[in-house]
Amino acid sequence: MKRIVIALGLGFALLGTPALAAPNIVVVLTDDQTASLIDQMPNIKSLIKGKGATFTRAYYNDPLCQPSRATILTGRYNQNTRAVDNSRPAYQNFMANAENDSLGVWLKAAGYRTALVGKYMNGYPGSTRVPPGWDYWMARAGGTGLYYDYKVNENGTIHSYGTGDANYSTTVWEKKALAFLNTPGVTTSPFFLMVAPNAPHVPSDALPTDLSAIPTTVKAPRGPAFNEAVVSDKPSMVRSRGLMGASSVSNLDANYRRESATLRAVDRMFLHIYQKIDSLGVLNDTYFIFASDNGWMWGDHRIPSGKGWSYRQVMQNPLVIRGPGIAAGRRIDALANNADLAPTIAELAGATPSDKVDGRSFAGLLTGSGAWTRNSMPANYLHEAPKVPTWRGVVSLKYAYAFYPDTSENELYNLLTDPSRLSNMASSSGATVAALRSLADQLNGCSGATCRTLEDRPLP
Repeated sequence: MKRIVIALGLGFALLGTPALAAPNIVVVLTDDQTASLIDQMPNIKSLIKGKGATFTRAYYNDPLCQPSRATILTGRYNQNTRAVDNSRPAYQNFMANAENDSLGVWLKAAGYRTALVGKYMNGYPGSTRVPPGWDYWMARAGGTGLYYDYKVNENGTIHSYGTGDANYSTTVWEKKALAFLNTPGVTTSPFFLMVAPNAPHVPSDALPTDLSAIPTTVKAPRGPAFNEAVVSDKPSMVRSRGLMGASSVSNLDANYRRESATLRAVDRMFLHIYQKIDSLGVLNDTYFIFASDNGWMWGDHRIPSGKGWSYRQVMQNPLVIRGPGIAAGRRIDALANNADLAPTIAELAGATPSDKVDGRSFAGLLTGSGAWTRNSMPANYLHEAPKVPTWRGVVSLKYAYAFYPDTSENELYNLLTDPSRLSNMASSSGATVAALRSLADQLNGCSGATCRTLEDRPLP
């Protein structure tokens, strides 16, 4: 079924494509995926990245699962969602402060049929409660495992899944997503489907056939920062690390292949969702968004694993988008972050986002018709994982800055000349560090329009 409707003013007509008042929107959100692993997902690469837009400078406000997911769903930075870590109390803070004013609520009010399948929030309890805004709810709700032995809240009823390939979580999420798309009359109104598999989160349990299909030549990226030889300019928690030996590197590569294998199932799941939407006749009316909630360390700066760090492997989002009016192979170099997803989806849908949103819509960037004035963005992490320190900072097109309050250490990198973050300039850049420290304090406490005003200011 084809819907030809009025324009949203997003510039789609410039490309000869009728604009849509109410397109369908599908989001695939992975868990702890570093950007380089998108190369192990051929369907995502060819059908979204190859036929749509790639964001080269998309980052996270807080590179940790629950804070990031709260930001993705609300467009608010973590100081305003109050989901500052992965705990149950942090989720309860989110419930009280932001859950009733989030993406599902906005889209449902705009006439969308809404569905969430997979992981919701880390602190989401194993109860029959369905959060506001969702018509179809298939969310992980406890259990002992991520890929096997888990529970699902299925529209208010708890079901348990055990072992065996049929219970493999990505396989189950695929079945639940397809069941939503098979709902009678699903295309009579626009739909929003968010599918959030657990992959490639550790422990990365892959189906045996997927693991055997990963060649031994697949290895963790060997960029300039891999197993960095000199870390004397890094903060103390990095300086204390020794070089990774051959055995550690071999284990790192094996773990990278295991994560790659879990993503084969995600890639296959996406293909089947894509094919189903095509069979429904609404493929050209649908946006597909692929992203993760945070990245993961793979040996840069001698760090073999983990999230929460201020470094590129953790902070960079593998964000790609395909849909009406987006030119194939489009590259977007603007500074974006995960708070921008909710207001962007709202604008594409013709929905009304909250006036409490901190991010901004990049809908115009997708077609080249919009201006972008952000010069910086806030970033931070509250100590939770072992050996990952608390930090707060600023990311811009030019700088990556982080301040570590527990040790009063600073990191400052010029991303234009040192994208691998090999040379910490903080000790020789006192005035710039002072200015960015002040900006970091302001940005990591701002809200709403004040955030956007601060972000638009010229940097030193």
